Amino acid sequence: MTIDQKVRQMIMPSFRFWKPDETEALPAETMARKLGEQHFGGIILFSDNIVSSEQTASFLRMVRKANSETGGSVPYFFAIDQEGGQSSRLTGGTMMCGNMALGAANDESVVTETVQVLGSEISEVGFNVDFAPVLDVNDNPANPIIGIRSFSDDPEIVARLGRSFIKALHNQGIMAASKHFPGHGNAAVDSHVGLPVVDKSLEELQKTELVPFKAASDITDMMMTAHIQFPQIEKDTYVSKETGEKVFLPATLSKTIISDVLRKDLGFDGVVVTDAMVMGAISRHFDMLDAARLAINAGVDLILMPMELYSEASFKAMDDYVNAIVRMVEEGKIPESRIDESVGRILALKEKYKSSDEPKWISDWRSHAPFRWRTAFKSVTLLKDRERTLPLTGKERVLVICPSVFARLSVEESVGMMERSAIIPEEHVIDIRMEGEAGALPLDYDVYVVISENKCDVRIPEGLGKKTVFISSCLPYDTASATDYDAVLACYGYAGAINLCACFSALFGTFNPKGRLPVAVPGPDGRTIIWKRGDRVSSH
Repeated sequence: MTIDQKVRQMIMPSFRFWKPDETEALPAETMARKLGEQHFGGIILFSDNIVSSEQTASFLRMVRKANSETGGSVPYFFAIDQEGGQSSRLTGGTMMCGNMALGAANDESVVTETVQVLGSEISEVGFNVDFAPVLDVNDNPANPIIGIRSFSDDPEIVARLGRSFIKALHNQGIMAASKHFPGHGNAAVDSHVGLPVVDKSLEELQKTELVPFKAASDITDMMMTAHIQFPQIEKDTYVSKETGEKVFLPATLSKTIISDVLRKDLGFDGVVVTDAMVMGAISRHFDMLDAARLAINAGVDLILMPMELYSEASFKAMDDYVNAIVRMVEEGKIPESRIDESVGRILALKEKYKSSDEPKWISDWRSHAPFRWRTAFKSVTLLKDRERTLPLTGKERVLVICPSVFARLSVEESVGMMERSAIIPEEHVIDIRMEGEAGALPLDYDVYVVISENKCDVRIPEGLGKKTVFISSCLPYDTASATDYDAVLACYGYAGAINLCACFSALFGTFNPKGRLPVAVPGPDGRTIIWKRGDRVSSH
């Protein structure tokens, strides 16, 4: 292989069929042909690209065909971020409950069942790489980007469930890319927009953040890096092009973290892939080519999304980018031995998962729905039930206060299901009000149910003498403000998820919540623990 061919194997661009502010976006057929002709290591698709499963399968077949017809002897990595919860890209795919719900169920068989469905669906469409599982330990409740994407704040739970996740992907012929090494769970800044700092020593990381990655190091196919500064580990700096101030090299660009900690200490010899290089943590502070040089010299094998492809001009820019990296190799700024090492890993992994390019049959995914319900039922957590407030009988007058239209739709779906199953009487009163609606809280109800999505401004008047229920529909940390409610539940979902639907039905005794809190919930002072990890009220 020429140096140009080797460098292209180390690049995985993204692309968009549509850009609202551009007119030169290429049609799908042209895009597929041009991508195939480039002989990249792989491509990643997002929801923008995925109109339907059939359309996506057809597109990926066109890329394979173009690659083959233009002399490409190496297959593509076709990647997707299908974590199975908040980050799910596959249009029409089964919307699972997410990792923190799996952490609340804390059952490896539930993880396996969930990921078998997830893996089978992306495999049928034609993907062979899943940028999952998230192995971040969510040990910072204020983390703005991981949250319910994490299994738990307990590294042992994350490690155990993460291994089950990887094995289930492998059972479907899907490569796993564990992320975000060496850990994004303690960050207080979203690396999509800024450059976070985690001020921990290597010894501290070894006790928490690194535990799941070490556990996965012998079975995961790829490790995705985090764009996070670890100043106690990496001492080299770079002058930010945005601020003019020195910043520490983030993990993605750190030879100490990639070559020493990941390769030597953890013994990982698979493919190291960057998180997207277009993210603000890199693009705002580092020159694009400097970032490529630093990443490759640090030990990275695969550069994810150095730029977005959508037009003829963007393909020209990508050619310029590749040519510049080739020149750096020729000039000795990047050792060719370093390139050869990465390409060797990439080719070995592709050979291991080599499969036919024949079209795959796409099954009826509606049959997968029961799997997500079982996960939802096993994850709902009852944290408080004063004087057996629950279950409700359905004869009470119930007012539900929802934070969003998605929450309202989930409650309406739950009510409809209970009506059809005669769980609640035909003549019932379950009224729904949006949180932002004006007016004083009516006082003529028997039960007040307040649903929160991480923040709740609704307060039930004290001394009302009525039953009160608080449901945390997303991050469970907001339950810290609900200690005065009669009943408190958590379900770890996201907008439009099934979690809340299942949780609301639990109020009426459709099942006994058996999930356990997968994270500790601190109080307002950040130190006092309101609910401990593992908490739940025993079933009645």
